[in-house]
Amino acid sequence: MIPRIHAPYLLALFGVSVYEVNGGRYLDRLWAQDLKLHAEYIPDLTLFCYSERPAEITARKDDLVRIDDCPLLSKIIYVCVPKPRNLAHALWMLPRTTKTLWNCTKGAGIVHGAVAGWPIPVAWFLLPMQIARGFFSLILVESAPWRSLGAKRSIPRRFWRAITEKLNVLCVRAAHLPIFTHEGYRRSMLSKEDHRGIVIPAAWINEKDILDDGSVDKLAQERMRRPNLRLVYAGRLTTEKGIDWLVQALKNQRHIGQPVDLDVFGAGPLEESVRAAMVERPDLRIRFLGTLAYGEDFFAVLRGYDALVLPTLTDEQPRILFDAYSQGLPVIASATEGVADFLVDERHGIRFKVGDQADFTMALDRFQRLRPSWGELARNCVDSAKRMTHQEMHRLRVEVLNKSFSQHTSRNRSVQADAGSDSL
Repeated sequence: MIPRIHAPYLLALFGVSVYEVNGGRYLDRLWAQDLKLHAEYIPDLTLFCYSERPAEITARKDDLVRIDDCPLLSKIIYVCVPKPRNLAHALWMLPRTTKTLWNCTKGAGIVHGAVAGWPIPVAWFLLPMQIARGFFSLILVESAPWRSLGAKRSIPRRFWRAITEKLNVLCVRAAHLPIFTHEGYRRSMLSKEDHRGIVIPAAWINEKDILDDGSVDKLAQERMRRPNLRLVYAGRLTTEKGIDWLVQALKNQRHIGQPVDLDVFGAGPLEESVRAAMVERPDLRIRFLGTLAYGEDFFAVLRGYDALVLPTLTDEQPRILFDAYSQGLPVIASATEGVADFLVDERHGIRFKVGDQADFTMALDRFQRLRPSWGELARNCVDSAKRMTHQEMHRLRVEVLNKSFSQHTSRNRSVQADAGSDSL
């Protein structure tokens, strides 16, 4: 049971868009799931976000939810500004965006922002407003795309990265409650003396998505009987996610015993690169299978593999880690800070050094040698998934938020009382 939040709550996120088409308003399905849960325990909820007006949404129909068809989503107050086309457009829109957000913060008791968001983080707008308005500020750090380890950066981009890091650290340290998805973010963004931050991993899975023990044991037995090692990659096809690195690593790997099959799901700028590798090297046994909507079909597909491969080059905490765990699917992942907190080597899968092809090959070899223990790995994954559901993520956040907000309001009352007594 998630406790209620009674204060007026402003959720300001540039990572969310409301799609306006033919008089209807739509949300991405996963964001709709998240916002419905917010609305269950926050009766006075306002969402400040971007709006988009695509010509048509037929291609994405299964991934979208119509707001007016859902009573919980309809309860939310939506305040939107058009999504900018680029940084120059965002700067041109700056007065309108600032004024709109400023009006939203009036009367808000709690303002929830984030340091990630394109092209200008919403936290940069909120910091001066927090000083002027005095609202309680919650800043969520779920990703830090400006820190990308995999991208080659020009001098202007390195300069922008440095400015972004400085301003985001300033916003996090000014927040009354910073929440991080892994310890690396907390450690790098708060001073050693600052113990306010709390680490709560992010997850999309629901309790109903998690396999029961009997199904996990049956799947593990089926996996151990397969002659080939069946791997799956599911995610954006970008350099930061490591898909091009993964394909190159498979090209260069030595023989590791049983043949390796890799199925790739996703979309992104490197799709053609993956397809080209399939044509160039058919012996790699790579298949590109397009995209798959998140949900039961997605989980059913995951169950057909021996391991998820997660070659990410950034420090983001991948939610798909827990998607795999929910299906008893071990993970072979690069040991970034966003992964290392939640994947114990040879307990949930195998970790390898970030960007190290030789260590990746050794990781595949180690995983195959663990074949007699795959059942135990699968059970460990499911046990971890049970503690990392979407509902549990919200419950933990609300628990710490209510405590922190109560302390904040008590201090304000004490200050006001002291000021009143001094004036007598």
